[in-house]
Amino acid sequence: MNLCKLIVSIMFAVIIFEFVHVEGWRRRRRRRRRCSPTNCSVGLWGEWTPCSAPCGYSGTKSRVRVISSHAQCGGSCLYELTEQIPCNRGGCHGHGRPIATSCWCVAGWTGVCCSQDINECAANNGGCAHTCRNTAGSFTCGCRNGYSIASNGKTCIDINECAANNGGCAHTCHNTAGSFTCGCRTGYRLASNGKSCTDIDECAANNGGCAHTCQNSPGSFTCGCRPGYSLASNGKTCTDINDCSTNNGGCDHTCQNTDGSFICGCMTGYRLTWNRKSCM
Repeated sequence: MNLCKLIVSIMFAVIIFEFVHVEGWRRRRRRRRRCSPTNCSVGLWGEWTPCSAPCGYSGTKSRVRVISSHAQCGGSCLYELTEQIPCNRGGCHGHGRPIATSCWCVAGWTGVCCSQDINECAANNGGCAHTCRNTAGSFTCGCRNGYSIASNGKTCIDINECAANNGGCAHTCHNTAGSFTCGCRTGYRLASNGKSCTDIDECAANNGGCAHTCQNSPGSFTCGCRPGYSLASNGKTCTDINDCSTNNGGCDHTCQNTDGSFICGCMTGYRLTWNRKSCM
């Protein structure tokens, strides 16, 4: 009798449990049927990351955003959460070509992105003989005054200034390394401009060495003698002329030579006339 009551009690409990379980499932199902699909929502984009390369052809940068509310009741979430774009592509500053994350630089430029000029003059003066001037991506050689640049663009060749218009010299021109000097012929001196020649007045100093008279001439001078003298072979000394040796000096009777002159005389009983030569 007790066993039968126990079995009946158990069966009754199982029936009640199943009923409650089924009713709960039905209520949940009804609730699910009333839920509307809701898509997810996302926040604002974050800041861009730094570019992965300063130049070249493969640099990229990216940014992300997060889901602020997830999809519900079968809603979707189709938003992109990551965005990536190219950056710093090229960027060789016109001095090279892009390679991966850097640049291959043409001559005269260096640096990851070919932005730094190479100072060719810093090493061995750029190979220049005289002066070296650095320029953007290159350099030029120059020469000091009196020289010209050779065909190789580095060596300097002396300019022969005398070859053109005698260097501007009035008389002579002497070429030197990187310059030239003017000179003057005998009897002239170089003027203050270094090119003109001015006459030297030889007579101004010690009468030119002449015994009697000195006459200056362009580039030279000549000595002269007073009457009764003749110029010696050295062109400066004066020697007395023996006027009596030719035609008795023009005297009728006697002729006496003196220094630079002569005197006529008459024999006894005669006297000189007014011309100082005839006797009467």
